[in-house]
Amino acid sequence: MKANSTFLSIFFLQLIFSSSTFSQSSAFTVSGKVTMADRKQAIEFATVMLLDKDTQEALAGTTTDIEGNFIISSSSANVVLNIRFIGFESLILEEITFTDNTANLGVIPLKEQVQILEEVEIRAEKSQTEFRLDKRIFN
Repeated sequence: MKANSTFLSIFFLQLIFSSSTFSQSSAFTVSGKVTMADRKQAIEFATVMLLDKDTQEALAGTTTDIEGNFIISSSSANVVLNIRFIGFESLILEEITFTDNTANLGVIPLKEQVQILEEVEIRAEKSQTEFRLDKRIFN
């Protein structure tokens, strides 16, 4: 009876360690730093997404940290990287080369999105009623 319980415990430990080894070897990691193209200043909290190359389905997503760095993992190497931030043009990187299941993209510059407005209209309205301490005034 004791031999059976020892055998079962060894079997389950081996099963647990082998499954964690397989899951670690199939993870693909992409890292980089997102900056402004003209000033080389880091862009904080930009959205970074890994999409499936064939279906364009989102596989993983994250945001950049205060220094513009990001690390994102996926179970597939057939991915497209999409980077977005308000006021900047979206960037899609389709060619990502993995070395030992990792891809360091280095510095990724985003261009500012310039939009020229033809005119700006400012409107203001004054309230028809004023409230004072002891009375209400209608204008």
